[in-house]
Amino acid sequence: MVDLLTDIERLESAVISLTEGASDEKRMAIWSLESMIAEKKAVVEEFETQMEEEAEMFEMQKAAESGTKLF
Repeated sequence: MVDLLTDIERLESAVISLTEGASDEKRMAIWSLESMIAEKKAVVEEFETQMEEEAEMFEMQKAAESGTKLF
């Protein structure tokens, strides 16, 4: 929940900077948004990797229970 509140604060600040700020504030707002996007993409990538690993483990466990060999 803290992460969500932090994201909301960053987004609100970026909107204010982009609509009312000077050019340096606009650049910082864009950097903040790009940084947030990169962080979110990293979280998604980590999640996908974890899900693939868990699916692989599940298949191995299922095969072991049924006596099937995996190659």
